[in-house]
Amino acid sequence: MRWLIVMLIGVIAALAIFSVQLSLGPGLSAKNAVLYALLFGLMFRSALRGLPALELPGLHLVFGIWVAYAIASWLIAALVIKYPHYELILNGMTVKSEMLDNLLYFAGAFHALNDERDVRTVMKALAAALGIANIATLADVAGIIHLGTNIGTSGAEEGRVFGVFGHANDTAALIVALLPVSIAVALESRGIRRAMWAAGAIASLAVMLLTVSRGSYVGIVVGSAWAAWLCRRFVPLQKIAMWAFGGLIAMVVSVFLGALAIPGAAKMISERLTGGGINADEMSSGRTGLWKQVVELMWEQPITLLTGYGWDVYWVMPFRYATHNIYLYQWFNLGLVGLICFIMLITIGVKRALRAASQEHSVLRDHHTAFVFGMLGLAVSVFFVNLEGQWPLVWIYFGVAMRATQIDLVRVPTTSKVQEPVIRPTLPVRPQPGMGGRLVGTQLR
Repeated sequence: MRWLIVMLIGVIAALAIFSVQLSLGPGLSAKNAVLYALLFGLMFRSALRGLPALELPGLHLVFGIWVAYAIASWLIAALVIKYPHYELILNGMTVKSEMLDNLLYFAGAFHALNDERDVRTVMKALAAALGIANIATLADVAGIIHLGTNIGTSGAEEGRVFGVFGHANDTAALIVALLPVSIAVALESRGIRRAMWAAGAIASLAVMLLTVSRGSYVGIVVGSAWAAWLCRRFVPLQKIAMWAFGGLIAMVVSVFLGALAIPGAAKMISERLTGGGINADEMSSGRTGLWKQVVELMWEQPITLLTGYGWDVYWVMPFRYATHNIYLYQWFNLGLVGLICFIMLITIGVKRALRAASQEHSVLRDHHTAFVFGMLGLAVSVFFVNLEGQWPLVWIYFGVAMRATQIDLVRVPTTSKVQEPVIRPTLPVRPQPGMGGRLVGTQLR
């Protein structure tokens, strides 16, 4: 089953690299076809072996509540409230692709894998997909190949590399989430393979810098510091310092690569980081003003502070831009239910990874640590980004990482010594009169 997950990752990456959709019909694409094949395979396996024991029920319950509330709010918004320009079919397809399918990506990845080898194989597939996509992006930007990578031409987008995963901000946020996977895979490899994985990681870092996404910069710095603090119990400070030094070297190399691909890239990055004024709205590229408008509109209908306006209603409201904040987007559309469920999923995942990494017999500690770094970096980044079309890879990674935690948390240590029974010698006792010469306390006669 792990090869179906690898195929799914490959299809998602290939569609992104070559900018094709391969739609097979309404609501069905090539990646959906592979996903559904995986689900049918899981169902067939269950029919042969019987239903497996329910694992991580709390995590599945939170995800299920999140999806169920989105579906209910879509029906209420379309059939009961009837917002102007809110279409039942169109928004039904978005709730299916952006909520239900994401649950299936997570559940499929989690239930399809069985052991350590499966996890390591799929982690390598994720690292390979990220590395190849970003190497292709750099090659395209440098004019070596031609994939049609978009580069901003005017305004705030001028000179920014969008990458293959959508908008520059979205590409950068996805790199923040998956870059630690590439590093973990490189660390567990040797020789030329380590160099190849490291090249993919450096290319990904270079593309992230060329997106000039300040939200991702904040995410990778703040998220890494946060993760390092949480992982201090089982990651020595010396190792963290070594990683930080290696990251600094990688960043210098990435800036050099970016400068080769785009002349003047270093100047563009510097101007975007330091060119804003001291006004909060200018520093946030207008985000704070937009956030204020969203909250003010919710205050006009106070009940929406609890319930939200309904699935994807944001896009039929008089806003010019996306929220640039996934937490605010969840709150506006799905109320406290959507917001709390989203935060709980990340929280539960990070806590499980920390718990699994702290086990003395952990065999996947590097991947647990990478997940903590990636998820916390993403959690910070999406405070400034919506991350619209990249969630399938994130939820596949989430499912694989949760299977990795399950392996280490339920695994019985095999390296511990079995305590042998202690045999206490019985002291001989002098024969007593009338006992026929038997020794008391022995089996000898």
